[in-house]
Amino acid sequence: MKKGFRFVMAAALMLAPAFCLWAGGGRQAQSSASGERTLTVAVGVEPQYMTNMGAQSSGDNDHVLFYNIYDTLVYRDAQGEIKPWLAQDWTISPDGKQIAVTLRDDVYWHNGEKLTASDVKFTYDSLKDKPLGISLLINYDYTEVVDATHLIIHMTNAFKPIMSSFASRIAIVLNEKYYNQVGNEGYTRAPIGTGAYKFVSWASGQIVMERNENWWGGKAPFQRVVIKVIPEVNTQQIALESGDVDVVLAIPIENLERTNDRNISWDYVESNAMNFLQFNMSLSNWATNDLNFRKAVQYGIDKNAINQAVFSGKATLIDMYGSPMFTGKPRAGTYDTYSFNVARAKEYLAQSKYDGREFNVVCQAGTPNQKIAEVIQGSLHNVGINMRVTAVDAATFFDTVRNTGDFDAEVVINTSSIMDMDTLSNYFFISRYDFKDMGHPHGPRMDELIKLGRQQPDDAQRIEYYREFSNLLNGDVNHVYILMDINTIAYRNDRVKGVKANAFKYYRFSEWSF
Repeated sequence: MKKGFRFVMAAALMLAPAFCLWAGGGRQAQSSASGERTLTVAVGVEPQYMTNMGAQSSGDNDHVLFYNIYDTLVYRDAQGEIKPWLAQDWTISPDGKQIAVTLRDDVYWHNGEKLTASDVKFTYDSLKDKPLGISLLINYDYTEVVDATHLIIHMTNAFKPIMSSFASRIAIVLNEKYYNQVGNEGYTRAPIGTGAYKFVSWASGQIVMERNENWWGGKAPFQRVVIKVIPEVNTQQIALESGDVDVVLAIPIENLERTNDRNISWDYVESNAMNFLQFNMSLSNWATNDLNFRKAVQYGIDKNAINQAVFSGKATLIDMYGSPMFTGKPRAGTYDTYSFNVARAKEYLAQSKYDGREFNVVCQAGTPNQKIAEVIQGSLHNVGINMRVTAVDAATFFDTVRNTGDFDAEVVINTSSIMDMDTLSNYFFISRYDFKDMGHPHGPRMDELIKLGRQQPDDAQRIEYYREFSNLLNGDVNHVYILMDINTIAYRNDRVKGVKANAFKYYRFSEWSF
């Protein structure tokens, strides 16, 4: 599974332009004159957010910042187990409605102030009506401060996976006093946390952090961390081989399997994220008004071909929403689904209103989703559908799918932070959005089922709710679920030690060494 690589091609390292938040620079991935080490990590997509309080929900592109600048209440390790972090210990009441938490007493903000329970209360109380809070802070009511290191989290109803929420990016704790002084915009320009690294700068596709010398977890090995945004995969690989970067996150596995440089190793693990095609369900979109066309697409996509082309056959295929690891997930074979069948796809296409127009599918350029879209394009060509792949940068992609609506479907990845079927609410909790112009005929019942799943403590009954939900969703063919994503990481083994792929992309650079 782990190998090295060498490339015969050569190209100049090009960095993607980025908006400037705070001018600054970084160092090469080398030791400095003083002997201090700089870790340089390449990512393919620019992070979007610096706090959890934004107007839009953040994504896993932000993890490289969130889990190094900030700390979470608890920590989920590589095996998915919940461990103490800022919370030294906790006790959940028998009815699940109160969580008594004891905080560490040795945690300081990057500005020297001490973390208190009031900071936690401020963060979560402020967050519950924000996009991330609505998505992940399920059944949260309020936090009661007992004293500086003790608090009680009150829930409206029990929610079994709630500690997973407190391990996710929602749980990064913000400094109450500083946030009230500068607001979310000021906090974004110059964030402070309690994490192992302090924010220094963000400009021209490069983010710089420096070690927090007073971190409660001990001094991190690397004095400085530079995050470089390199959208193009081959350029990422050249940068790694040449030594311009030490680590690259999320290189396609097919590229890694062709490697042969003994100084470079790689690792992979099945992700907690799923890849799927999502139709534009606006009532003004032609595909929304043509169920037979959507069924033709559903039957016409060869998922095995996608798995082989993108993940060398190593990914897990899915036929409904959710990872096989999800709690609350119905067993395979107990819900309605589809299989690859070209003959049936052609039958549904013949019954549809399709007139040969372009089926415009948008995706983020330079990601596995672009390759997935291209394989889908080939599959649907065999059915008789004229599909166009529109691969764009991250900013354009989000503007298209959230604002302009100029697309027929998107190939997208959805990360689940709580590993439970309630993650459905991120995409399908209809009452969260203004869906007056959306083609969700079963929207009210879907909302009801999500609410019932949140309030039900019995696992078997929760599964029944989600089975009904899945049947409604698959019947409407709003989505084509394809496969679970794979997280990869490639690194220079002559410079960095202890690097492992993480299913949740919870990469804390303090855990690596040189």
